[in-house]
Amino acid sequence: MHTYKHYEQPIDLRSNFLTHSYFTVLEQWAFYCKNKLITPPSRSLIQSLQSFIFITQNNTSHVQKLSNLLFTNYTPFKPISINQIYKLEQMRSPNGARYFIGCKYKLSFPILYKNYSKQFLKLKKNHHYEEISILNQSFIHLHRNLIYAYFKREADLPLLFKISNTEDFITEVKNILSQLEVATHA
Repeated sequence: MHTYKHYEQPIDLRSNFLTHSYFTVLEQWAFYCKNKLITPPSRSLIQSLQSFIFITQNNTSHVQKLSNLLFTNYTPFKPISINQIYKLEQMRSPNGARYFIGCKYKLSFPILYKNYSKQFLKLKKNHHYEEISILNQSFIHLHRNLIYAYFKREADLPLLFKISNTEDFITEVKNILSQLEVATHA
């Protein structure tokens, strides 16, 4: 007797427009907060905030998907250096960390994205759907900790990165956008 196990089609966190928009907002807001005394808000930051709001506005399925994918296993702030991020993930999830061995000695957003995309395609091609969920969770943790590495203390961490649920996150993105639009028009 054969049993058939059905897996939901895996989500590529970098190609899916909803999750890609989420990660872009996080990355650009972290970069802006780190450098806001030096540079004004970029047009691409404002556009990414607008895009995220447009995608999630009046769409409960997108809000639910974000909640299920990205806020279920929220990682609270922990002061961390870039050199420690991979080691921390190795302790948290050795199975997930092994997919990011290319990030072991040097980690940045472009390297993380490239490594994730390569591993995702390899796993999807071989129909390793359970492994893709492990890969996705490790990517989320590595991405979040890479953002945390921008800030030395929790007091320095902007509100957007302290939020642990989707609805508050969307509200804060709207607040940030309105503040930036006022500041750029002043």
